[in-house]
Amino acid sequence: MLYGKLLDIKVILDTVCPWSFIGKRRLEKALTLMPIKNYSVSWEPYQINPTIPVHGLERKTYLEEKFGSIKHAKKVSRNLEIVGSEIGIEFHFEKIKCTPNTVLSHRLIQYASRHKINLSKLIDNLFIGFFKNGEDIGSANNLKNIAVQHGLNGDDFLNYISSEVDHMLVLKKDEGFRRLGIQSVPCFIIDGKYTVSGAQPPEIFHKVFDLAQQVI
Repeated sequence: MLYGKLLDIKVILDTVCPWSFIGKRRLEKALTLMPIKNYSVSWEPYQINPTIPVHGLERKTYLEEKFGSIKHAKKVSRNLEIVGSEIGIEFHFEKIKCTPNTVLSHRLIQYASRHKINLSKLIDNLFIGFFKNGEDIGSANNLKNIAVQHGLNGDDFLNYISSEVDHMLVLKKDEGFRRLGIQSVPCFIIDGKYTVSGAQPPEIFHKVFDLAQQVI
């Protein structure tokens, strides 16, 4: 099929969601495997743990609350490591000491979106920082380091993140997606009509892309 019509792809994710990282990679693979050049991607915020305190939650406590036991959490983590390795993602869950509140990391994405920044790479670095390096991406200073890596001014970013700019925007977007019935991420909305829920394989995206191209 010839892909001439612009594909509008909205990616709803959370920066501490391993399946969001996996889903992002699978979407990117789907796009490279098909003759699609005319598309736009936007990255939208969602909090899988909206009640996490501002300064985060100790990882062991979080895992026990979420999975019931550390043993079960380790089993889930191992399965994710296997899935991740198949698409070039390194998960090192043992390095994570704190599960952060993700509002600040979503605000970094909003801030970067107003500059000529490769948002896909910036989001990759958020995922890598958290899942591979165990960095606290709820820390303003750690987020500043990521911002600087992408050519943003560190002091300007800290001034921004210490203000309330975009705080309510992130929360309202999150709330809006919940009102639409989105209960988990990743979630992909194609052309505002078609929804792909979860980290689906490339062939699922291909079917939806084909469908979107057929509709005028």
